Amino acid sequence: MCSQDCRSERSAEGSCAAGDSSGLWERFRGALPGRVRGSSTLQASRAGPQRALVRRVEPQASDRPALVFDLRHLSKTYHVGEVEVRALRDVTLALPQGEFVVLLGPSGSGKSTLLNIMGGLDVPTSGEVRYHGEDLARADEGALTAYRRRHVGFVFQFYNLIPSLTALENVQLVTEIATSPMAPEDALRLVDLDARRDHFPAQLSGGEQQRVAIARAIAKQPAVLLCDEPTGALDISTGIVVLEALERVNAELGTTTVVITHNAAIAAMADRVVRLADGRVTSNEPREGARVAAGELTCRPTIRNSAGSSYRQPSTSTSTSQSIGPSFLAIFSNILKSSMRTPTMTFATRFSVSYFG
Repeated sequence: MCSQDCRSERSAEGSCAAGDSSGLWERFRGALPGRVRGSSTLQASRAGPQRALVRRVEPQASDRPALVFDLRHLSKTYHVGEVEVRALRDVTLALPQGEFVVLLGPSGSGKSTLLNIMGGLDVPTSGEVRYHGEDLARADEGALTAYRRRHVGFVFQFYNLIPSLTALENVQLVTEIATSPMAPEDALRLVDLDARRDHFPAQLSGGEQQRVAIARAIAKQPAVLLCDEPTGALDISTGIVVLEALERVNAELGTTTVVITHNAAIAAMADRVVRLADGRVTSNEPREGARVAAGELTCRPTIRNSAGSSYRQPSTSTSTSQSIGPSFLAIFSNILKSSMRTPTMTFATRFSVSYFG
């Protein structure tokens, strides 16, 4: 199944692939179990009048960086039966243009909900979501589709590539319906995958597939790149390569990049670090001093139990020129040791081993 990004592209303005002579979209449709429809979450009730279009707004010259996102008193509540889940609580946040932003927080803190609302995949229960001054909270479904199509690129933890298409064709799937895309070959070259352009996803490693997903997201030249745990399914060394690709996109294209992660070490490469807990922004810290390059990060694997406690492994240099991270056997050994030392973390306790997520 394709990613929400591709679904959004496809849903905009009816027949998006008019004039497509390559047959990519026909092959894509044939791989789907049925017609892809817009997300039902976008049909939720909204306060105030609806807008029919989100305009492309060019930033004005100023001594201060233009704000890409200006979120004001944002709240999101889900209802599961009689249970009320407050995913976001009175979030106010401003993100300047061109920054590399890291969203940090434990599972359930509201990171993905916040990212989905910024990307137009979901709508808030209350509050304002301003993108270059336009309030997405008041936009109708057609406007949100156009917004996703023209302004936003998505990268998810699982790559969502079309198995029957090559790396190049997966990128072409987006460029054929985008307004002013870059050449698909250039997008793959930007993530160092030009030599693998004719390979199918099954012939690529996990890191290579994720870089194809990044190339697909940036090929339409979005103003914003939103990444939800892009390294969560990868080992440390492969994750570093993916982070270097995101770093290069931000530096060379000037794309405002927002990355969700559990790994605090990734914060060192950010212009801004936003921390969330229990649906609230607990800190919003712009970087003071130079950013750390992705290849120079020092990352520590995290072992979490079901109670949320964390057990950090010793720091390991993640230079891409050397072996990175402990082996699975070493991690498993440490888990057993922790189980014996720590009553709250028995071997039967549910846990997860996380490098980048």
